[in-house]
Amino acid sequence: MKIIFVQPQGSGNPSTGIMLLTAILKKKGYKDTTICDICETIPYHERTLKYFKEQLEKKPDIVAFTATTPIWIETKKLIQLARPFCKTIILGGPHATLYQEKILDICPEIDIIVYGEADNTINKLVKAIEKKGKLNKIKGLIYRQNNKIVKTEPNDYIQNLDKYPFPDRDSININSYHAPLSILTSRGCPYNCEFCFKTVTGFKWRSRSAENIVEEIEYLIKKYPDIAKGPHKAISIVDDTFNLDIKRVKKICDLIIKKKLNIEIRSVNGFHAKNTDMELFKKAKKAGFKEIWFGIESGNDKILKNLRKGITKDDVRRAVKDARKAGIETIGAHFIIGLSNETPKTAKDTIEFAKELKLDNLGFNHANILPGTRLWDYVQEHGTILYDYDDMDFSKFRQMAGHPIFETPEFTKEERIKAHEEAMKVSAKIIRNKVITKKNIKKFILRKNSYKDTIWTIKRLYELYFKTKTDAWRHKKRKPSEQQ
Repeated sequence: MKIIFVQPQGSGNPSTGIMLLTAILKKKGYKDTTICDICETIPYHERTLKYFKEQLEKKPDIVAFTATTPIWIETKKLIQLARPFCKTIILGGPHATLYQEKILDICPEIDIIVYGEADNTINKLVKAIEKKGKLNKIKGLIYRQNNKIVKTEPNDYIQNLDKYPFPDRDSININSYHAPLSILTSRGCPYNCEFCFKTVTGFKWRSRSAENIVEEIEYLIKKYPDIAKGPHKAISIVDDTFNLDIKRVKKICDLIIKKKLNIEIRSVNGFHAKNTDMELFKKAKKAGFKEIWFGIESGNDKILKNLRKGITKDDVRRAVKDARKAGIETIGAHFIIGLSNETPKTAKDTIEFAKELKLDNLGFNHANILPGTRLWDYVQEHGTILYDYDDMDFSKFRQMAGHPIFETPEFTKEERIKAHEEAMKVSAKIIRNKVITKKNIKKFILRKNSYKDTIWTIKRLYELYFKTKTDAWRHKKRKPSEQQ
């Protein structure tokens, strides 16, 4: 069996989810697996559409796609491209889980939908396809049979995450990623942030054990010593809520310290401000955590309460203060402009709060809306979506798009643009003063693995410095279509 997994729009982080699926299959004897993680801006052949086409020429038995809702249209085009070359096409991920049977109605090229978590499904499914067996006993599937759509019962959420192998990084070109050693240590989240989509992993937080996580860190250090312990390299924790169980994080740190692993660790999106104390940050510092980011979102307590993230501004102040006092080198935060009930006044509160915290790095996004979230429901009732869409084409609804997706009577499109511009000025100033320093430029350059990475680095540094310096993130003069 030749099997291809496709990430239609990749990034600088490899997909831990796809790598876990290929690891599960390899453990069961399905060795001929390929990952096509397409990202044309990264200068490696394995990340290109051309490479995907080359793999299709080998006539794979299965091509399995994942997709989020904003990239469905691009994914559909790739599915149509793959159809003549392969026997079976599978779609999984958030979009498949959200729309389920409807996708088979509008995309006849797909044979099988996998909805929910696929880890317990993938091996049974591939075996059934190989042996031409029945699918009706496999949970979490939607497929066609005798011109009818059949849906099997859903999978239960996976409780024991330790039972799975480590993600299969042998199926990717690890040098093509700028954060290649990414670790996912938990799934699910009990908080109910209004912008968050939880259809796949759910509200119940499930975690790997501290011992299992540190075992993977040791494995990565031994298998990839040039990356793991080279100049300024790091392991990235990519959880949504890494520190929900504060005792678990402390135990992870204790084990790293005990084993003297001497590794840099970055948590770029997974620290919740409330679940922290000084002891945690001291242990994190000693264990090698160089960079910790918080998801703060707003600088107005009423907006935060409505968001249901479970934090207040005082929680944030304390967490940032403790992290700084403990000696964490880089403290970052994510903010959102335009959440429900936002006004120009509350947006200004967020900008002022970001300045008050004296962060080392930060990011601002326009609030994004997608079906399946509370914010989507709020906008349907109280606001106006600014772009034409149908119920499957959300290509303009990108989290990183530099434009507002919707407006409300309390916070118009023009006011959102103005507030975001002011926020980006604050962000640009911090990037120039704290991020683009001689020390960090040297780190950035030393982190690269080849001349291709060096070219990418030069372009990235130019973009960061000159675009922020000239305030090129302004989008008043650009059409939304030019900002995708």
